[in-house]
Amino acid sequence: KSADLRLRITPTDHPEDSDLVGTFQSAVGQLDSLESEIRRGIAMVSPGDPEGEADLDRLQARLEERAARQELGLTAADLQSGTFEEVVSHPNWAAAGMQIIFSLGWNAFTAVHMTFMIGGMWRAFGPIALALALFYAIFFAAGIGMLWSAWQAASKKTLRLDGREAELTDEVFGKVVRRKFTIAPDSKAELGRPFVSKSNNNGSTPLQVYLTDTNGKRHFLGDSGGGTGAAAFRSRLNERLAGH
Repeated sequence: KSADLRLRITPTDHPEDSDLVGTFQSAVGQLDSLESEIRRGIAMVSPGDPEGEADLDRLQARLEERAARQELGLTAADLQSGTFEEVVSHPNWAAAGMQIIFSLGWNAFTAVHMTFMIGGMWRAFGPIALALALFYAIFFAAGIGMLWSAWQAASKKTLRLDGREAELTDEVFGKVVRRKFTIAPDSKAELGRPFVSKSNNNGSTPLQVYLTDTNGKRHFLGDSGGGTGAAAFRSRLNERLAGH
């Protein structure tokens, strides 16, 4: 043990030995952590070895994923063979309609207000009044954001995985937009709340499954069933990605 080794170090009167003693003491302080890492490595390559030390957090995560897979009646072979493709989000026409109506009203009011304000200021300040357009651009940007939110709410999202190559398809009224990206090798599916999202009936933003690409960008996949459905879908994706 590191504590026993420290007791064996005897003081020295030679200044040239101080660096050696200091290095030795630093190395001894790392022995416990090195031992733990080695034991966990042994547990990975040789489960059940008496010298191994199980990573309980990782084991618990794997058990939760397996329970979700068992609930869905899926096997590892089902998840890792061939190409994975699934509709991950269905259209919410009510939410899309409300977003469109509110966006049109917002942009129309902003346009009328800008016209009268710039027209009135023009008489007093001339062309300088056009600078107000920069101020109104903020409100138009918010209106465009509402239209984008309506598109997301009305879209049917389909995810297709081939190894770690992903393709996310948005389809609205026959208009199809495809996004292709490569999932980062050290990442897995996670749950989060996107900035623009469909809402539950109570107005809250539901958790969504997202994947992180090699550039660190998050790609949200829609509601994926919402609630426990999203958690089960995340487990399915992680099982799928585990072999790649």
